[in-house]
Amino acid sequence: MKPGDLMELQMKFTFKDDAKAEIGSEDPLYELTDGGYLKPDDVLADAADATRVNAAVDSVKGFIRLVACDGDCRVRKAATTRGES
Repeated sequence: MKPGDLMELQMKFTFKDDAKAEIGSEDPLYELTDGGYLKPDDVLADAADATRVNAAVDSVKGFIRLVACDGDCRVRKAATTRGES
């Protein structure tokens, strides 16, 4: 990926006419992921867009779970795979 490619990855969204999404904290990522206050299904006009955003959120949450586990997950997983505990 080249530096200019990031612009190509940005999605354009159409919001519902009556959409009301308020970010009530200083952490909008929390509100989108764990807080449950910011719901793509409630604010995006296109259901396919909401599905893509929700899938992206799930991917990020999975990545965070892997990175934030106790210690180095890759080492522990590799050891478990070899039958070691």
